[in-house]
Amino acid sequence: MGIFSQVRDSLHEMGLVKEVFTFVASSQLISKSTNWDDRDKAIKKVYCNSTTKRQEK
Repeated sequence: MGIFSQVRDSLHEMGLVKEVFTFVASSQLISKSTNWDDRDKAIKKVYCNSTTKRQEK
């Protein structure tokens, strides 16, 4: 174990430092964004169709 690891571990044990890692998979975000766009289009289509049918009555 290197000196840096020992210092980091000691500081961590004393509660002076915390390690925080954040990982975001951009491919998942792009995929979800596409799904949201498709969902929004479908909702808009249903809404427009129901509005049109109510106006025809």
